[in-house]
Amino acid sequence: MKWNRRTDGSETLFLKDEEIERIMEDELEKAGLFPAVEEPVVDLEAFIEKHLGAKLDQHADLEANLLGETELRRGERALVKINRDLTGLADDFGRLGDVGRLRSTLAHEGSHVVLHRVEFELGQDQGYLFGATRPAGENGVRMFRCLKRDLSAGGDPREWQANKGMAALLMPRRLFRGVALPMFEASGVRPLQLDRTDRKAYELACRIAEIFRTSRQAALIRLETLRLVARADEVGLDLA
Repeated sequence: MKWNRRTDGSETLFLKDEEIERIMEDELEKAGLFPAVEEPVVDLEAFIEKHLGAKLDQHADLEANLLGETELRRGERALVKINRDLTGLADDFGRLGDVGRLRSTLAHEGSHVVLHRVEFELGQDQGYLFGATRPAGENGVRMFRCLKRDLSAGGDPREWQANKGMAALLMPRRLFRGVALPMFEASGVRPLQLDRTDRKAYELACRIAEIFRTSRQAALIRLETLRLVARADEVGLDLA
């Protein structure tokens, strides 16, 4: 376990992408919620409330620019809040875009609990594991306020860590590949033959989004992250 010191003097947990993938898969397994091809949609409410033991408020009165908010306090249950407007759109209309945005937010906030509660679980007199140092400026409370833009980008490394966790939670790697690869074969294309701007890549992402009940953007990013479609800057390279 390693910590990175930020320019403001605080320290954040350092996690590689592979570690985040493994952590989220392990949590799904421990929760008994790892999905199968026949039922690929993760029960996020059960994961957050039953497995993580967090309080979940999906009808929170949050500011319009906030999708969700996670509050971590030492010795207390995590509190996860979802903007009631986001939940209302998903409940009232059931459009994939709205449902996907809600599920992405739930997974993002759940990932904050999984990945960042370690900063609060150890007592004041207890050392950190593996020789790591204590985060600076610890006051026993941390609140992650996730703006609408934070699901695509964020300055705090904990936000992009939560984004990585979100994708791994919504679309676990080995299941995602098991769903996507037959689609590629049936479409007559090989992995990395398409780049993310290709119309066929978008069509594949749309089909995958329906299966996992996530957004098309999240599905397309997952295809790129897992090296099934190429980045736009790789066009023309021999990636076969």
